[in-house]
Amino acid sequence: MQDTTASMAPVEGARPPHFGHIYSGSFKDLKPDIRAAGILTYAPDENVDMVLRQHLNSAPNSNISPSLAKFRDYNYPDVGQIRFHYGHANDPKHFEKMAHGVHTEKNYSSKDCVNPPIPTRFNHVRGQMRESFYKSSKSAPLGKIPKGVLPEKIDPLLTTFGTSTNKSECAKELVNPAKPKFLVELESSDKHEMYVFSHGDYEPGEQKDRLFSNSFDRYKRFGLTTPVYHDGRMAKQSINWLPTKMLDKRTQSESTLLDDFREKHTSQIGKPLDPNKETRSIGEDHVFGLTNLGDHFTAGDIIHGRDEDKLMKGKDRERTYVAVLRSHLARFNIIKFKTLVEAFKFYDKDKDGFVTHEDLKFVATHSGFPANDDLLDSLVKDCDYDQDGKINFLEFSNFLCFKDSMKSGIDAKPTGFIFKFNSFI
Repeated sequence: MQDTTASMAPVEGARPPHFGHIYSGSFKDLKPDIRAAGILTYAPDENVDMVLRQHLNSAPNSNISPSLAKFRDYNYPDVGQIRFHYGHANDPKHFEKMAHGVHTEKNYSSKDCVNPPIPTRFNHVRGQMRESFYKSSKSAPLGKIPKGVLPEKIDPLLTTFGTSTNKSECAKELVNPAKPKFLVELESSDKHEMYVFSHGDYEPGEQKDRLFSNSFDRYKRFGLTTPVYHDGRMAKQSINWLPTKMLDKRTQSESTLLDDFREKHTSQIGKPLDPNKETRSIGEDHVFGLTNLGDHFTAGDIIHGRDEDKLMKGKDRERTYVAVLRSHLARFNIIKFKTLVEAFKFYDKDKDGFVTHEDLKFVATHSGFPANDDLLDSLVKDCDYDQDGKINFLEFSNFLCFKDSMKSGIDAKPTGFIFKFNSFI
């Protein structure tokens, strides 16, 4: 007898050896081939590799009886498996071999019809011999004109009948001849009276000859000429009636209530829409709510850790003006003077070795950049490194000149000019 316990033994490594049925040893399993009910739990010492190998190597559906498998396949079908109702699970599955429609046999492809293969010389001659037995190949051969009932002496390809038509004037010369306008009108009116007498046909707009007496001229006109305007003024008068004209000339009147209503409820540029303004006794410049006052320092002041007296908030425009004035004075110095000493002498009017506020004001006005006192004070404060309220020669050369592009003008040996200004030492 074949040992079934060995075939149903768990895969080695799938679960620990000591992990068994919860009733193992207490009861005898009469149907060991049927899987126990409930959820399978794993021991704490199992790892991921053991669990995955168990699911891959085990076949749970093989241990389920057919009476239960049909319910399981309906509720939990496997991947790629068709879901069948358990009531039709035991029915014969004819649909697996069933096919609808007519079986189409392979025929000639479109390639063979559009571009058939070139036949050999032998097959071509054999095909012509087969077609020569047909009557149509003699009376109406393919690609040739049938002779019909013509005599044999007449060649249908080279023989023509009728008289050849000589080339005459083209339609271009008839519709638009190469003649001046007066010559065309003269040719059209020439012998027109004879054509009227013979055919009784007149030109468009021409008056018919009613054979009156000779004393009456049929070309004579009676009455007044009807005025014709091509700008449409008569059509305008016929459309605009008299009441319409009178309405255009009347004085426009408007209700005061309507005017006040529009003034209250119509939005105006630069003014807020406030229909209930008259009900409140407030001024024109009154606003509601609290004013959002920002901090007196910026993010840059926090990052650089500036002191309270050196905060830069609100001074961007002032710093820009100071930078523009400094750049202007530096360009003025490099254009007008050759050395830094010569430029400093021009600035220092009182010859004390320092440039003051009044000196900068005079030079700024003289150079074409007049500045106010606040801007000049900011410039002096920005250039005054030692904070004495004046600009010495070193500060002048560093902040108000392009010292790399200009010569200093100071000799290597000390001169009287250098000893005169203590700021140069």
